[in-house]
Amino acid sequence: MRRSSTKRISAAVRQQADGWQLGPLQRTYILGGMAGLVCVLGLSCLLFGAALLAAFFYLYHDIFSWWSFWLTLLIPALGGCWLLLGLWVTFSYLLTRPERVYVFAKGIIYQRKRAFQVARWNQAERLWRRGSDGDEPPSFVLQFHEGIRVVLPGDLPGIQALYRFIEDLVTRRVVTSGLADYQAGKVLHFGALEMSRYGLVVKNDQRTLSWSDFTRLTDDQASLRIYYSHDDDPWTVLDGAEVYNRKACMALAEQISELSRQQLQRESFYHEIQQLPQVAEFEQGTTVSFGSLRMSKQGIEMPNGVGMLPWCEIACIGVAENALIIRRQGMEYEWHAVPAWTITDTPALKELVTYIVNQRTS
Repeated sequence: MRRSSTKRISAAVRQQADGWQLGPLQRTYILGGMAGLVCVLGLSCLLFGAALLAAFFYLYHDIFSWWSFWLTLLIPALGGCWLLLGLWVTFSYLLTRPERVYVFAKGIIYQRKRAFQVARWNQAERLWRRGSDGDEPPSFVLQFHEGIRVVLPGDLPGIQALYRFIEDLVTRRVVTSGLADYQAGKVLHFGALEMSRYGLVVKNDQRTLSWSDFTRLTDDQASLRIYYSHDDDPWTVLDGAEVYNRKACMALAEQISELSRQQLQRESFYHEIQQLPQVAEFEQGTTVSFGSLRMSKQGIEMPNGVGMLPWCEIACIGVAENALIIRRQGMEYEWHAVPAWTITDTPALKELVTYIVNQRTS
C-alpha cells in the first residue's frame, strides 16, 4: 500500500466527491503493497527474456551453431517463456487496477476497478482493529450503514490520526443512540459482547455478568478485559478484534453501570421509605396531618384560608429550615410559605415530601 499525491485525481472521482459534497481531498491511498513488486517482476521477466534472445542471436555463429539442434532450440524456447511470463504478469497488473481509498474532509470514496462506493463520515457505524501476525501493525476496519466496508492497513501515513477522528465521531453517535436503546429495553450489540438491562453477555460462551457485579472494563488494544466485584482477576478476556466500537462500548458500560447503581439506590430508598408510618398512611389514601398542614392524595390543605392545592397545580415543593415552600403554577407563578412553628413533626413531613417528589419525578 502507498500514499499518492492528492493532486492526481480522476474526473470520475471528483464528480463523485462533488455530488456527495465531501469537501477537499485529504489523502489518497493505493491498497495492495505487492502491486509495485508485481510490476517490477513483470518488467524484469521481459528484460531477461529479451536479453536471452538477443544473446542467442548475437552469439549464434560463435557458440550456438556448434550445439546440437535440440540443445540449440532450448535457448530461444527459454527466452520465449520468460517473455510470455513477463507479458502475463505485466498485463495482469495493468488490467487489474489496484483498490484506491480517497479520504476527504467529510467522507470517503472507495474505488475498486471502475466501481465507486461513497459514504460520509456521519454514516460510519462500526470501527474495529484487526490484529496481524508478526511485527506488522494491526489494520483498521471501517463499516458504513450502506454496507460499505473498508480495510486500511495500520502502516499507512496518517492512519492513526484518521482512526482517532472516526473513532470519536462513531463513539458520540453510538453512545447517544445506545443510551436511548438501553432505556427502551433493547439489546446493544458490539460483536462478541452484548449489553442489556440484565448485564453484559459474552456471546461465545453465553455467560452473563449482572450490572451489580460489574466494576470496570479495560482495553489494551489486543484484548478487552471485564472485571467484577468479587475478584481482582478479569471475569473474562475478549479478543479485541471480536469487539467493534470499543471506545463507545467502554463508555456505555460505565454509564449504564452508573445508571444501574442509581436505580438500585432508588429502589432501596423506596423500600425503606415506604415502611415509614406517614408514607404508609399517605399511600392508603388517609389524610396525614402536620399541625396546620394536611396532605393527601388529592393535594395539600393549606392554612389561613388558602384551601386545597391540588398536586397537579404544584410546580415545586420543599422543606426549608424555617418554612414549607410551595410554588403554584398557573397563568403566573404563585408562592406560598407555611411557617415551621405552625408545623408539627417537621422531620416526618420532610420524609413524606421527599417521597412524593421522587414519585412524581420517576
